[in-house]
Amino acid sequence: VRFLLRDPVLLLPGDHFIARMFSPVVTIGGGRVVDISIPARQRWSQAAPRARALAQSTPLERIGLLVGESAFGLGVSDLIAKSGLTAKEIAALGGSDRFVRLTEPVKWLLDRAWVERTIRRIQEIVAAFHRAHPLLPGIAKEEVRSKELGQAPDFLLDALVRLSKTVVAEGEALRL
Repeated sequence: VRFLLRDPVLLLPGDHFIARMFSPVVTIGGGRVVDISIPARQRWSQAAPRARALAQSTPLERIGLLVGESAFGLGVSDLIAKSGLTAKEIAALGGSDRFVRLTEPVKWLLDRAWVERTIRRIQEIVAAFHRAHPLLPGIAKEEVRSKELGQAPDFLLDALVRLSKTVVAEGEALRL
């Protein structure tokens, strides 16, 4: 069931609820909150498979689904709100091979496959720049950020460069 509430309510996935009618006082039913982040205008037919997957998943699968469907990974505070897990539970799951865990400047979880693809694309962008401009020391970070990461948080490019074995940051430029 999807409830559209008139007023905001503080709920986390995993919280239990009871639905009652007040005239006459009758309990209609109850259940467990599965997802708090379904867009209000999304059709139930589109949201139901995701809700079922979240309801039937293990904590590792739930974190994997949430991190995987985000464009640039998620911060631990967002994961707490969207998964209903505690920071300690997320930290324990963050050690899985499925994720890359960032701790500086914020605690952030990234999908490992996305990180590997993105680092490869950054390497290709930098290599193409070197081929086109062999006398310049490197490509501007902002140019790479706008080509590859768009609206990603600012710290993400620096973190990806640190994870890369072939791209180096020198000031505001990237080079192989």
